[in-house]
Amino acid sequence: MGRHFSAILLCLASLFLFASCVTDRSASYAPAGTSRLLSTPSDPLEGYNRVVQDVNKGVSRGVIHPVAQVWRFLTPEYLRDGLSRMGENLGYPLRFVNHILQGEFSSGWQETQRFVVNSTVGVLGFWDPATAWGLPQNDTSFGETFARWGMGSGCYLNLPFYGPGTLRDALGKAADFPLDLPRLLLRPYQADLTYLVLTTNRMTQEEPQLYSLFTPSNHYELFRIFASHIRNPEYRFREPPALEGEPDPDESFGALLLTPQDPAFFYASRQRQVALPQGGTLPYTCYPSQEADTLVILLPGIGSHRNSTEVTALAELFRRQGWDTLALSSPFLPDFFQGIPDAPPPGYLPQDSLVLAQGIRAALADYMTYTRKTAMPRIVMMGYSLGGLYTLHLAALQQRNPELLPPIQRFLAINPPRDPMAALQTVDAYAATAERWPQEGREARIDAMIHRLSRWMNPPPGESPAPIPPLSREESQWLIGVFMRLKLVETLQGLERRTPSGLFQEDPKAYFHRNNFFAECLGFPYEDYLTKLLKPWYERHDVQLASLSLEEMAAQCRLDALRDVLRAHPQVRCFQNQNDFLIQEKDLAWYQDTLGERCHIFPRGGHLGTMHLPEYQAAILQALQP
Repeated sequence: MGRHFSAILLCLASLFLFASCVTDRSASYAPAGTSRLLSTPSDPLEGYNRVVQDVNKGVSRGVIHPVAQVWRFLTPEYLRDGLSRMGENLGYPLRFVNHILQGEFSSGWQETQRFVVNSTVGVLGFWDPATAWGLPQNDTSFGETFARWGMGSGCYLNLPFYGPGTLRDALGKAADFPLDLPRLLLRPYQADLTYLVLTTNRMTQEEPQLYSLFTPSNHYELFRIFASHIRNPEYRFREPPALEGEPDPDESFGALLLTPQDPAFFYASRQRQVALPQGGTLPYTCYPSQEADTLVILLPGIGSHRNSTEVTALAELFRRQGWDTLALSSPFLPDFFQGIPDAPPPGYLPQDSLVLAQGIRAALADYMTYTRKTAMPRIVMMGYSLGGLYTLHLAALQQRNPELLPPIQRFLAINPPRDPMAALQTVDAYAATAERWPQEGREARIDAMIHRLSRWMNPPPGESPAPIPPLSREESQWLIGVFMRLKLVETLQGLERRTPSGLFQEDPKAYFHRNNFFAECLGFPYEDYLTKLLKPWYERHDVQLASLSLEEMAAQCRLDALRDVLRAHPQVRCFQNQNDFLIQEKDLAWYQDTLGERCHIFPRGGHLGTMHLPEYQAAILQALQP
């Protein structure tokens, strides 16, 4: 391990040469409150950290992903699970010492009992009888010990292969090495072999989540927020400030619970790329099989990637039904439009739908060739949120121009907003929620909210998480607005790197210093995107649409423009939630009047908040049946 650590230190020293300080202007760009997420901890080594992030991403995609697939093919599940337990058992000295250093002597004694039981009865930790006997594992680390001793987190620091964290986390990892049990008990070559097997197995278990985390173009900022706030060890031993009143988060937070039952199902996916007839390329993901007689074309929500967790969960649901899935990224993502040089900025749905239709036909032809199917399967389409809105526009397009789409036999739109312009205005209003909070106590309120969320997501040992996030309605709305604004940031980053618009002060093509540009994009609301970027592009590039006002373009995006076609289309189905924050009471009446019994109104769930429930998933499958 000493040789490996020396190599890591040498790598760090070399990469530090690329790091240089830059003035942090994020607070002047970002909306009120969000600067707290971006500037804590500080990031003076941004250039170095970004280099390491891209190296880690390359290792994940080019090495860990294929190795994990081979390892899973060669080893049965019980062996992988047993090796994971053995690896945890070998961490006993680290946990014991840190519990003692933190003054938690009872936890240290419990870890000792657990180690003895699992090392004997559990055969070196391959099984875990200790948990069943009331001796659960209490994880801790030197990072947490240092935090308990009062050491500050220090600056943000990304380590090769180990990932993101803070300077305190890095010092904690260095302190781990003397407690390396295999190095203490085994010969060097035996310890190397042990670590090779256990590390390969651990990477295999974690790789599906890691792969999806690397999919967004702004994954650097997401990793930084997660490592600095959600995984902050100080939150594990300090009680968070109490929430005033009872938790009342928007039910849309239930969308976070839509995850695969088997995280390894991601390995059933195939990443494909097709050439488009009118130029450019488009990537897509499919979950193919030879037996499936139904193919679901899946269109996710705004800013959602084709390899996201929720797409994988839905593909797994369809596979249990015996169906294949073909998924495209949202047209708002660079993954969708960066390979199409002449693609307009996304947002004008009639034009986006034409590009989508072209991509769907090309992807379907490639899917048929790749799977070697002799007969075209039954094709259905499902979209949720903005993807649901695209689904309805494509259903209308099929009615008007059948040759533009394959023979899709059912369209299901989940929670599509009737008026996308009004929906985006709601998102902007949510993102600006923190501006209404008194400036004097704003940062303290945000710190307390992050603390409560971190404890909810990572409860201390022996503490069960609450069924709902410990948030007020207003706090949950702000987080929803910030989350959806992050989706626009990805769009802006991709568009500005392709062709700078001149709307931003920061350089969109800078590599080593992009934090300021990220914050500037975060402070760019959807309304500005429509008025300052989307509409001017069409004025410059499309003679037919140049004369239309933004209001006229918005009217063509609203579902009102498709009302007669949707009413006469027997294969259209729609799910709506009565308390979806992106629609109003009059919209529910519009859906029922337009679609009648083909629109199912659910009483709860917010926006996409009940898609994880078995009864809701059963309704999805039923709606897609012939």
